[in-house]
Amino acid sequence: MSSLPVEHDTQKTSAIGADPYLGATQGAPLDKGLMAVLTLATHFKAEPFDAREIAFGDFAGYGKWKKSEATGVHAEVLIIRAWLALLVNPSGDYQGVPLATAISQLRGRKIQASQPACWCCAKLMKQYGILFPSTAGSKPLAGWRHPLAGKTVPNADIPAKESDITDEWLNKVQSGFK
Repeated sequence: MSSLPVEHDTQKTSAIGADPYLGATQGAPLDKGLMAVLTLATHFKAEPFDAREIAFGDFAGYGKWKKSEATGVHAEVLIIRAWLALLVNPSGDYQGVPLATAISQLRGRKIQASQPACWCCAKLMKQYGILFPSTAGSKPLAGWRHPLAGKTVPNADIPAKESDITDEWLNKVQSGFK
C-alpha cells in the first residue's frame, strides 16, 4: 500500500476508504475538492459518501456521538466507525453482524489520507488489517478518539512514544480505560 502517493494539506486532513466508498474530512463536512487529489479516488466513478453522516448517527451498542465533539475526530476514525456501523446496524432486510465479525470484515480494506496517519490511527488500522500508506505520522496534536469509544482521550493520556501505542492500549481506550 505504500505505493499510493499521499498529498499533504496543512489545513485539515481528508481521507477516503474503499468498499464501500466513504470519505471524511476532519472537523468539517467532506472536502470533495481535496478528495479529487487522492489517488484512491480515481478508481471510483461516483463521489464518496460522507462518513461523518454515518459515524455521528446511531451505532447499535456504541451510542451516538455528539456532533459538537466532531472537531478532533480523525478522518480515518470517521471512516472506520462508519464502516463498522454499516456492518453492525440492521438495515432493511440486512440483519447486521456481531461487532467481532464486522471488525474481521475490515481486513484488506483501504484508507488513504491527505496526511500521514497519526500513531493511534496507524496502530488501529494495523490492528484491524486495514491497508494504508506507510508514511510515518506523529503523535496526535490534540486528543484522539477510538471509533468504538464514548469519549476522546486527552493528549496528555496518549503515550509519548509510538512504541507504547499497543493493541492493549487501544483496547483500553475502546473500553474507556475501565
